[in-house]
Amino acid sequence: MAALSVTSLAASVSAMDIADKGKVAIVQGAVGVKVDVCVNGREIVSAMPFGKYTFRRLAPGAKALRVTKAAPGACKGAKIAYRAFKFPKGADYTIVLSKKKPQKVMVFDNAYPSGPYVSGVHRFFRNALDDGKVTFRHEARPLPLAPAAEPTPTWAKGDSTWSYLSIAIGGAPTYTTTWASEVPTLYPPHVVAGPIWAVMGKHQRYEWIVIGNERVQRMVLLRRNY
Repeated sequence: MAALSVTSLAASVSAMDIADKGKVAIVQGAVGVKVDVCVNGREIVSAMPFGKYTFRRLAPGAKALRVTKAAPGACKGAKIAYRAFKFPKGADYTIVLSKKKPQKVMVFDNAYPSGPYVSGVHRFFRNALDDGKVTFRHEARPLPLAPAAEPTPTWAKGDSTWSYLSIAIGGAPTYTTTWASEVPTLYPPHVVAGPIWAVMGKHQRYEWIVIGNERVQRMVLLRRNY
C-alpha cells in the first residue's frame, strides 16, 4: 500500500507540474545567423536558423533569456540579446528574436482581451521587422470581405493587434490570405512578405508575424488550438 501511495503522490505532483507550465513559441527573426537560446542558464534551443520557430513549455517564475550565436556549450557563443521577464503560471507567450535594437527580444502575451469564445478564430498580427513599419492586408473567402487594412493602420517594430473572425458552425471552410506591405503605403503597395494562405478552423489561434530587415523579409504563420 505504501508503494501505491508514493506512486499516486508522484503522479499527482507530475500532473500539477504539467498544469503549471506555460506554453512558449520562439520565432527566430535575426537574419544571417544561427542562434542558441538559454533560459535561466539552460539551453532550450540550439543552432536555430532565421525564419524557423519552435514550441516549448516553461515552469512559472522569473526568466532570464539569453540569445547567442550558435556554438558548443550552453549559450557560450557571442551574445546577441538578453531579456528578463516574469512568466506566470499557465502563461501563453510568443517570443520573437531580432538582430537590431530596440527590442531585440519581443515577448508577446497571447491572453485574449475579451476572454475565450465558444467558436471562431483568434488572430494576431505582429511586426518584428528590424527596419520600417508595415501594414497588414487580409482577405477571407467565401466571406464577402474585400482586401483591406486591419483596424490598426500601421505597425512599428514590436506592435501587435488582436482581432476575431466568426465562423459559422457547419459552414463552408474559410480560406484567408495575408500579406504585409511597407509604409507609407503606395498604390500598388510594395509587398515585403506574404501572401500566406490558411484554412481557418474553429477554436484556432493564428499569428502572422513579419520578421527580417530591410533586405530580407519573411512572414511566419503560427497556428495553435486555444
